[in-house]
Amino acid sequence: MKRFLRLLLALAMLTAGLLAGAAPASASSCSQRSESHADPNTGQSWSTVSYCGNDSGAALYAGANNSTLVGWMDSTSSWFSCYRHGQQHAGGNDVWYYTQGDRSASGWQGRQAWGFMPAVNLWTSTDPSPGVPACAPDMWQSNESQTDYAGQYWPADWYSHNRAGAALYAGPDTGTTVGYMDSTTSWFVCYAHGAQHAGGNDVWYYTQGDRAAAGQGSRRAWGYMPAVDVSTRQDPYDSIPACSGGSTPPGGTIPVGDTTTTTPPKPATDRSFYVQSMDNAMADGLGCTQANLDVANSVNYVKTSYVIFAFGGQTSNGSGTQLPGLSTIVSNSAIESYVEAYATGYHRCVRPVFPEHGTHYPFVNIGIGTNNDIAVTAATGRAWAGVVNDVDNWLRARSGDIGSTAQVNGANDMEPGFSGSIAATRAWVQAFHDSTYRLLTNFGSADGCPVSMSTDTRVNHSCNNGWTMEDIYWISQGVGRASAEPEIYNGDQPKQWALISRYGATAHASGCPYVSGCGIPYIGVWDHHATGDGTNTATTAWNLMWQYLGQDSRTAMVPAFSMEICYTSQVTGARSPSCQWS
Repeated sequence: MKRFLRLLLALAMLTAGLLAGAAPASASSCSQRSESHADPNTGQSWSTVSYCGNDSGAALYAGANNSTLVGWMDSTSSWFSCYRHGQQHAGGNDVWYYTQGDRSASGWQGRQAWGFMPAVNLWTSTDPSPGVPACAPDMWQSNESQTDYAGQYWPADWYSHNRAGAALYAGPDTGTTVGYMDSTTSWFVCYAHGAQHAGGNDVWYYTQGDRAAAGQGSRRAWGYMPAVDVSTRQDPYDSIPACSGGSTPPGGTIPVGDTTTTTPPKPATDRSFYVQSMDNAMADGLGCTQANLDVANSVNYVKTSYVIFAFGGQTSNGSGTQLPGLSTIVSNSAIESYVEAYATGYHRCVRPVFPEHGTHYPFVNIGIGTNNDIAVTAATGRAWAGVVNDVDNWLRARSGDIGSTAQVNGANDMEPGFSGSIAATRAWVQAFHDSTYRLLTNFGSADGCPVSMSTDTRVNHSCNNGWTMEDIYWISQGVGRASAEPEIYNGDQPKQWALISRYGATAHASGCPYVSGCGIPYIGVWDHHATGDGTNTATTAWNLMWQYLGQDSRTAMVPAFSMEICYTSQVTGARSPSCQWS
């Protein structure tokens, strides 16, 4: 089901399995013992468990997938209470075993290390191992944010198994069918009470389906599924929230382009930088500053931030970059060290939030950025993927501390006005994606693309220097595992990007890579008013982007992040007094 996050999670899980210690060549069966164990997270208890050999240090996850790390198992002979089918892992099957680990991951102490271990980390001769029962139906939480067709935002979702082909409805009743769910493991964001259904209760769960019903394309398959079609231990499940609040009721409608619609609250501005000095102590301080801001801004939900460090264009052999606005050449290893210092400073200063609901920590996504200037080739694309992979591996090796509050992605300021042609830029992007499973964020511009909101987006219009709308759509969405955080520092740019997204929804409607209306997944909006290059503030940029995206129901969304970029030369210590973080 759904969007680029699915692919990222599957690939992340594969990598996690490969990094984990391999099981001994002589796998064995598990043995049963009469022991009582009670899980405070689900209320379930067992009087018999199975003891199995397992890899020391094996990770445990909140669900039968690796989207949410909750703990580790240090012992090599451990008990397991039940199993569940989930996402396929490196062991070649989809079996995950439920147990209580020895250590909790940062922010998940409230779960007391209960979680699922992939079968690849157990020393079993067959999976599921004979005698281990299936886990009772249940939901599991994931720290994924979702935004529906009406602009409502949820900072987390809950996964569960469901009936294949289940119908989704406009409200918590069977009045209007709006879509269908083909997958059998799906996420849900909230529940509502409504009409009683065949399950004997009145609980309905809200989600986005895989297919829209005829005439319901504007809802992008968002709707309510009756609880009878969802595998849950109880209804409503005890931690999923009720469907209330938000800018528009989930069962309602939003007047597209209506200027009277209340603008949703803009996320707090995250601080990104053009790097002009490879000062790791400064990077550590900047990470600490962002952590303190994220803690302070965790008011209604746990704040997740997205920051980008722009290191300039790559050198011809891909071994480093030329820093922005300077002639200084820095190595890839220096760039990796700088990003690691930032992640270290963030972890050092981040603090738990919402302790009354369990311990949760803010989290930072770090985009390691270059641009399509100077040397833009398939070889430099592969080299940049290597930089991202190196830092990603460094963080994964520290998943119990620094890696629990930060992750990295690739980022590229791709602009038609830079020296890299569209052919070279496409080759760079393809090579990057072929060399890493990490996301690539385009934080560039759409120079010369159409600006009239009446533009016919059935046509692939030209932009500057031989680029087209299709080209910018492809590097930002069509290639896969891609997203955009476009620069919006003047009045035309939000129109250009909204039209490119609309073009994608029009031109690729029959074969879009993700069920998201085929528009570009804009993770955020940024400007560089702080550098003196633009007229928009971060608030103006974000509001304009939301406004123009909302003029077409296929592209309407609420960007999850707002970003301002500054030169590190404007920073004194960990402070940026001359930057305008609005």
